[in-house]
Amino acid sequence: MAALRSCSNTMCLLSSCSAAIWLLKAAWLLVRLARYSSAAFCARCPPPGAAAEPRGPAPAPPPPNREERWDSSLSLADPNPEWLHVGMLPAWRSPDNAWWAAAAADPGEEEDLAAQYRAKWAHRLDKFSEQSVSYLARKKAEHRPVHIFDGMTLGEASAACKVPAEYMLSLLSDEDGMKFMKEGLDTTSLIDLFTKLDIRYRIVRKLLPPEPYQPQPEEQPIDLSGRKLTPRPPIVTILGHVDHGKTTLLDYLRKTQVAAGEAGGITQRIGAFSVTLGSGKVTFIDTPGHAAFGAMRERGTQMTDLVVLIVAADDGVMQQTVQCIHFIRQFNVPFIVAITKTDKPNADVEFVEYQLQEFDISIEKLGGDVPCVAVSALKTGQGVQDLVEAVESYAEMLELKSDKTCRTEGVVVESRVSEKYGNLATLIVKTGTLSKGQILLCKDAYCKVLSMFDENGEKVKKAEPGTAVEVMGWKSLPNPGDYLVNIPSEKRARQIVSLRHKYKDDLKAYEAALESERLLAAEREEYEQERLNFAGNRHQLRTIRILKSLTQKQNFKRRVPQKATVNLMVRADVQGSLEALLDILETFSSHLCDLNILSSSVGQVTQKDVELAKFLPAKIIAFNTDLQPGVEMPEAGEGGRSVEMIREPVIYKLMDRLKDSVTAELPQVETEDEVGRAEVLKLIKVSGKDALPVAGCRVKSGQLNRAMMFKLERDGEDICDLKLDTLKHFKNSVSTLSVGKECGISFEELETDLEPGDQIVCYQIKMIPGTLEWDPKF
Repeated sequence: MAALRSCSNTMCLLSSCSAAIWLLKAAWLLVRLARYSSAAFCARCPPPGAAAEPRGPAPAPPPPNREERWDSSLSLADPNPEWLHVGMLPAWRSPDNAWWAAAAADPGEEEDLAAQYRAKWAHRLDKFSEQSVSYLARKKAEHRPVHIFDGMTLGEASAACKVPAEYMLSLLSDEDGMKFMKEGLDTTSLIDLFTKLDIRYRIVRKLLPPEPYQPQPEEQPIDLSGRKLTPRPPIVTILGHVDHGKTTLLDYLRKTQVAAGEAGGITQRIGAFSVTLGSGKVTFIDTPGHAAFGAMRERGTQMTDLVVLIVAADDGVMQQTVQCIHFIRQFNVPFIVAITKTDKPNADVEFVEYQLQEFDISIEKLGGDVPCVAVSALKTGQGVQDLVEAVESYAEMLELKSDKTCRTEGVVVESRVSEKYGNLATLIVKTGTLSKGQILLCKDAYCKVLSMFDENGEKVKKAEPGTAVEVMGWKSLPNPGDYLVNIPSEKRARQIVSLRHKYKDDLKAYEAALESERLLAAEREEYEQERLNFAGNRHQLRTIRILKSLTQKQNFKRRVPQKATVNLMVRADVQGSLEALLDILETFSSHLCDLNILSSSVGQVTQKDVELAKFLPAKIIAFNTDLQPGVEMPEAGEGGRSVEMIREPVIYKLMDRLKDSVTAELPQVETEDEVGRAEVLKLIKVSGKDALPVAGCRVKSGQLNRAMMFKLERDGEDICDLKLDTLKHFKNSVSTLSVGKECGISFEELETDLEPGDQIVCYQIKMIPGTLEWDPKF
């Protein structure tokens, strides 16, 4: 009981305290109200003896006189641009105005001087006023800080913050202004300038491209002037159209059967080998003639001393023959024409000789200076010896020499990955003598020569100038066509390769940052333009954005086909074939699909490649290569997916299979299937408040079905979609109408008036498989 009484007393005490606090607050509010009322009453009462103010609304203040606002601290004889920037002229009647001083000396000229004064600065006033208004609007719409950087010029700063350049110069001294225009200001001066402009800024690092890579002294080609030179074997490149007998001719010279074992019967890689002829060795470069391998033919023309242009007597000059002629003239290489397949029944050597004249190739037989030999290398070997003699005599006339005692230099013909020997590169020695243990540098790749092989796979100990060998020991594959040099040490080779890799990484980072800045600037410009266009009407801006969203939703409802993406992993037998394959894939173009090349390399398909292709997923393209031993392709099963591998040894068959595979991945597309068509004969006006105009029509083809979609067609062009309201035959509403019947049709929400002769088309939307329009053009 005692505890209850104590608790009751405590509650009563708290209630009393709360009431006292509320009373104090009310008293304080009353005091404040009384003070406010007293001050207001005193302000309304006039002082003793003063006249009472008239009742009614207060008179409007007089309009401000812009010319009477002046600041004596400014030079009024030559108004400051900052004064003009705020939209004011200095006062005419000012003690510091030299014009007013002149007028005071001669009062009769005051009006003329005042008019001249105003005319002098009126155009500048208008100009700065307009720029100020636009600047303030932009600044109000701008929410992101302006990026400034060391060395920023006047043009860059003016474009970044949308402030007139003349006004920015007015805030700087003459010396800083000249520096600003020519060289740019440092960060400290820019901070002061943008602080005066009251513009937010952010200091960033200016994007500058990396310094171009300068070849190191060890990479420079050796100067052979003044050295003891000795004759070297000539390098002869065989060029021509596909299936014109290039490899068959070389097989006859080498006594081999290479052409018989080639996939598809065509050459698909470049090769170099030495052949012993009557007067000594000759290094031949065999190039493919297919349209896909134009880069190989170009490289073969660049690295040769002499070209043998092959033209078949039964085909004549073809597309790739013309390309070879262009390469010969581009690199100014001497050449000999060999007309092959002369033993065929439809061979016409004279036609080919006259056809060559159309391309400004004048052969010796017709009074020109280009040797031309007719040969048949498949059966009889007719004319082959004459061709050999022509090559030897031409090479002797060129007087090809080199120094085999100096530093080794050469050029890469082709590179590949061998399962047994690893990275291999076929190269032709230009100077010096290549031997085992030398360090070779070829741009981003280097090697220590572990072993060398000839065209037959036999090991050789050394290679002198003009000799083609295959070198083992490369850390990475060199690119065909690149020049290589001998480096004193492997450590120095790694340093040079590291410098090249750093330059490439810096260049990629610069390009990525530049692209990011470009996208950001475009987005920022679009945002600013949108804000400026609708600065005074936020409701309109909101409506525009809602319409954009509705358009996207409408496109989704209409099943606008979304682009498919096909991932590819490309593998090839040699570097040149991989390059040709990637060049073809770069020409891919489709509005329904994108090709995404995830990786590309030379060699066999590994287990890692298969697992990655299964995870992504991706298709594996294997050109003239296969799976590594022990690698198995996964099959589609429970909880997994299969991996598609397109494997072909012939490039045009590979492209056909790839096109079929990509076509199967394309999304379906909408197409309009016409159901019926009616012609508008007459327009019938219907009386009534909400009555719709009726079109009297006759069905010309198919049938009209009110469950389908309708559109208006005029003069063969689609005008608009139609929303059907009624479809009547006489006075009866019908759901379908067949050919020849007349009807009355009305539509809701017509976008245009109907006219006699218009076509009402009834159609339905069907989904059909997409088609691939890509054509590699070979």
